[in-house]
Amino acid sequence: LQDLYAWLDQIPLSRPKKRIEKDFADGVMVAELIKYYFPNWVDLHNYAAANSTQQKLINWGLLNRKVLCRFGLNVPEPVMRGICLGRTGLVEVFLYNLRTKVDDCLYAMETNPSDPQYRVLHQQAKTSESSGMTPRHRQQNSPPPPQQQQQQQQQ
Repeated sequence: LQDLYAWLDQIPLSRPKKRIEKDFADGVMVAELIKYYFPNWVDLHNYAAANSTQQKLINWGLLNRKVLCRFGLNVPEPVMRGICLGRTGLVEVFLYNLRTKVDDCLYAMETNPSDPQYRVLHQQAKTSESSGMTPRHRQQNSPPPPQQQQQQQQQ
């Protein structure tokens, strides 16, 4: 969990993180998190900060239909409701799975320069590295990109 919290701390979000169950309950900070990595995937004006469970579910439903499906994630309604109600442990599991999907997607785009998101991603990577942030898929304990693996095998 500490690794997950450190990852979240590196991402500029509109509200300070105090209690993770409550902070992510309305889906707004999830939308901001995804927009940080994939700016063209999320329109933040569609997500309203909410106190009511009904509005939180609307935000999560929109995230599920429009954004999370791009990662192959589908959050079932009972899980969305549990996150909206601030049930302990649910949002951490969701964020862990989201982080894995984000890293996989970033890695795939990074290794495919023909992807339209490549230019945006490349610029973000430069900015992140200059600020000391390194996506998990690019850390030393991760396997090198396929091109580097081929070069290493040829040597």
